[in-house]
Amino acid sequence: MWLGWLFLVLVGAEFWLLVKIGTIVGAFNTIIMLIVAGILGMSVLRRQGFSTLMRFQQRLDSGDSPAAEMFDGLLLALTGGLLMIPGFISDVMALLLLLPPLRRYLVKRWLQRSLLQQSRKSGGKEHTNVIEGEYRRVD
Repeated sequence: MWLGWLFLVLVGAEFWLLVKIGTIVGAFNTIIMLIVAGILGMSVLRRQGFSTLMRFQQRLDSGDSPAAEMFDGLLLALTGGLLMIPGFISDVMALLLLLPPLRRYLVKRWLQRSLLQQSRKSGGKEHTNVIEGEYRRVD
């Protein structure tokens, strides 16, 4: 429910800001700025998405977990969605998510939080596939 309200507030703020900027620089210039921001953002998104895909493949090839790259890819998909929404607020949010240091920070926080929750669910015990038991060889 709160996500719907957040979306409505974002749309209202985007519209208000578009009108304000349009009155200052003109409607044509505002539209050009939105188009240029979208094109630049999409080109950077494409380049970084390819880089993330390559790191994901390298992690898989080396046998490591690609969890960070998966979350990074999810954030890049969110960035693409924000770039498709016409408006300056969503463009600024998308451009912030395009910054690799900020994404790495968000990925690091997400991984720490998810690992902590997983540890709490398991009671702090480590799950292994070892079954303890005794055996006796019979000839």
